[in-house]
Amino acid sequence: MSPRIKNVPGAAEGILVLDKPAGMTSHDCVNKIRRIFNTKRVGHCGTLDPLATGVLVVCLGQATRIVEYLTATEKIYTSTAEFGRTTDSQDRTGTTLTTTSTINLTRSDLEDALLPFRGDILQMPPMVSALHHEGQRLYDLARQGIEVDRDARPITIDELTLLSFEAGESATATFRIRCSTGTYIRTIIHDIGDVLKVGGVMTELRRNSVGNFDLGTAHTLEELNELTDQVALRSLLVPMTSALADWEQLTLTASEESDIRLGRQIPAVTIYPDGSRLLLVSSSGNPVALAKAIDAQIAPFKVFSEL
Repeated sequence: MSPRIKNVPGAAEGILVLDKPAGMTSHDCVNKIRRIFNTKRVGHCGTLDPLATGVLVVCLGQATRIVEYLTATEKIYTSTAEFGRTTDSQDRTGTTLTTTSTINLTRSDLEDALLPFRGDILQMPPMVSALHHEGQRLYDLARQGIEVDRDARPITIDELTLLSFEAGESATATFRIRCSTGTYIRTIIHDIGDVLKVGGVMTELRRNSVGNFDLGTAHTLEELNELTDQVALRSLLVPMTSALADWEQLTLTASEESDIRLGRQIPAVTIYPDGSRLLLVSSSGNPVALAKAIDAQIAPFKVFSEL
């Protein structure tokens, strides 16, 4: 039996901010976390490609039930690009399709090319993505040499800043990008390359933050592997109440908690606008349920097990 389970009964509960290393899939990281925390119930928010590093939000235990609310948040990236080349994956790991000299490309040219990519835009998802088409992942189809029609999707680029530019036969650049969920950075770079008529590929990608989770609170797999005490490991987990700090929080009485756990609505003492998202907690501060305000009532739609 693993020495990791000696100290603490019950399953690990909460959110881990992982600094994902290069060369691993997000699923690989989840498997590592399962082993380290000796728990099966683990999920991640927002896939990072093997090439990418940085913030991967990992949910353990009942926190897996709030993945959708942590995924749909703003993300910040730093990415490097090489211009004058295209690949079938839109990044440096793919097969080269075209090459073009960028000897005449200037920083001013690149700055001008960024203008159409700021704000609300439509983006065509790449074939090398985790989206589904008729029950199959696009990247699985791409590996078979199959390309299918995709619909462009609305995304928002709140910031696209050119941090550095190095001219030459194969010009390179570094960007800071603040964007909505569902944005493909590799595709932004590919499309900028199209505007410049030289092509472009993503060469590096680091995710700096997902919503309120950033690299300042992230832990590496090496750090986690050095801890053999479950108490120390679990102290690194962010509680669900903190992860949902932007939700209205309502502390229940014992009677209200009993009703909510049975799926019943309760009267709202405080009047919230209809549709308001509420995190209901027990008198001891543990999460009880997610709820919405409807017609002066509090209606639970996701009830958690007692911890």
